[in-house]
Amino acid sequence: MFTGLPMQAVLGVAALFAARITYWGSQLRAPSQSAGQFIAGNGTTDSYDFIVVGAGTTGCVVASRLAEHKQWRILLLEAGPDEMFSHTFPMVQIADPQATFLDWNFTTVPQTHSGAGLNGRRNLMSAGRVMGGTSSINHLLYIRGNREDYNIWSREGADGWNWKEVLPYFIRAENNQNDDLLKTGLHGHKGPLRIEDNPNQDIYLADLLFEAAKESNLYNADSNGESQLGFAPTQINAFRGYRWSAATAYLRPSKQKHRSNLHVISNAQVTRIVVDPETKKATGVEFMVVDGVTPPALRLVTAKKEIILSAGAMNSPKLLLLSGIGPKDELEKHKIPQLVDLPVGQNLQDHLQVQMVFTTNDTRVGLSMEQLTNPAGISQYATNGTGVFSESNVISFGFFHIPELGRLDGTPPTFPHIQTAIVNTAVYPPEELILRQNLAPETVPLYYTNTENMLKSGFIISPLFLHPKSTGTVTLSDANPMSPPIIDPKFLSVEDDVKVYAKGFKVVADFFINSPTFQRVGASPNYPRFEQCAALEQGSEEFYACVVRFAGRSAYHPVGTCRMGGVGDRRSVVDPQLRVIGIKGLRVADASIMPVIISGNTHAPCVMIGEKAADMIVKTWSNATSGTANNNGKKSQSDPALFM
Repeated sequence: MFTGLPMQAVLGVAALFAARITYWGSQLRAPSQSAGQFIAGNGTTDSYDFIVVGAGTTGCVVASRLAEHKQWRILLLEAGPDEMFSHTFPMVQIADPQATFLDWNFTTVPQTHSGAGLNGRRNLMSAGRVMGGTSSINHLLYIRGNREDYNIWSREGADGWNWKEVLPYFIRAENNQNDDLLKTGLHGHKGPLRIEDNPNQDIYLADLLFEAAKESNLYNADSNGESQLGFAPTQINAFRGYRWSAATAYLRPSKQKHRSNLHVISNAQVTRIVVDPETKKATGVEFMVVDGVTPPALRLVTAKKEIILSAGAMNSPKLLLLSGIGPKDELEKHKIPQLVDLPVGQNLQDHLQVQMVFTTNDTRVGLSMEQLTNPAGISQYATNGTGVFSESNVISFGFFHIPELGRLDGTPPTFPHIQTAIVNTAVYPPEELILRQNLAPETVPLYYTNTENMLKSGFIISPLFLHPKSTGTVTLSDANPMSPPIIDPKFLSVEDDVKVYAKGFKVVADFFINSPTFQRVGASPNYPRFEQCAALEQGSEEFYACVVRFAGRSAYHPVGTCRMGGVGDRRSVVDPQLRVIGIKGLRVADASIMPVIISGNTHAPCVMIGEKAADMIVKTWSNATSGTANNNGKKSQSDPALFM
């Protein structure tokens, strides 16, 4: 990385990085106690008012908000370790934490209708196994989804979850740094979740993109504003060049120093929810210490009030099934006694994505590998947290409603069918594509930049299919809680999905192909050269349909496996209060409760779910104790004076 620098300069940069590491470790890193220390010399049980399973995006929010009430004791259990400084760079290509030990590294079963260009037709399903969960390994991008998403939830039986009812929780969480967006009244500035403009907006590709968007009346100042449609600058969860994960936002040292009632435990993998078979009340959880040092043994902690399951769209259904909550045939297969018959693990939904490189004849377009590894840029980041390392290379999201499809599916003209990311580089080392995306080695040279264009400047478009009809399942491998679940998303099993995706892909690609602004810099698509698609006209819907089937892969946005809905709806696992139907004292709060996948990335909605879940729990127990659940006159931890 520092090739060619004098040793004195290398040592200077190292000292600057040491200062950044020290600041991050003391001010931003969420403190926790390892499970091995938590139980060292104490094999007895312990009791809390609330136990939150999973310190991912939603779990961090729920635990932090409940801990604002000093009379309650809260335990937050996380299977993974603490966050690491090496993965706090907003430019995740520098130290990509996906497919590392901070990731659950789930894989799907081989897909029948898609994925021929992937290794074994299997998708990677990245999910954070670390404090902060996926918010600690994602691309830091803040997208709420479309307001119609939440109105659909409400119509599907999720009473209390329409757009007007969830917006206050988005606002409550936000500490948005854009003054112009704050003036709209749709954003907040008093919450723990820091949101700032992606610092890469003053670059040439962004100038080109937004010029072209304005020419086509497709520019949007805010994808999270009045309208989601068009190309907008991205906002990210970051602070002074550091990742601002949910763990940092809700559990950093300044949040925890006055909260002796909150115990945050890492390396504690929950294996089962303990439910009394007679009363059907959840009474505790069993967990295993997984620190690599402590001898394996089950430990039990009990909950006086509630257990909140926030283990994510894969692990929440897995834990319910292991606890006897789910379909009878699935439980009988693994000799697990059934407590309640619910469609746990059904309704798995996810976004598919594909990518296509555009090369140009203008060297100002896109980041080169030389720029990504330039010692001067490294020094700039180490000095003040600015420069290329402090940026997400996704400069914009574009959202498109396709009128022809709207007439067929009845969606309003404000509702998008396709999302695309615009990536400020065409550089993707083949080994990274194989590791991070599970592409088959023989697929890579046919998919990305042609050999003759490898040294050209360019960018990547990544169209993402927002509203699939295809749904899949999460089931158990066996009754061993340490075994990964069986994940079958059944991607593109409904033919309409292929047609809609192909049409949307063409809309996005044609925008760049036909734009006078991009023609000015010689922007040219590098069409994938898959043998299966060779006979089809490049750029046609039929061609894109072939590409989608061959190379489409998960965008890592799984939802829906513990579906929220009405109690009388046989599709529902939890009610609109997120209570597991038929079980007392147990709720689920994470992406798994979404009845229908939202129009965008899932991080921001998971924060909102956590805020709303905590509010519902507080109200439940405030009513149960005649108003004794309060802050004892103290300020909420979301008070702006306590933010930094």
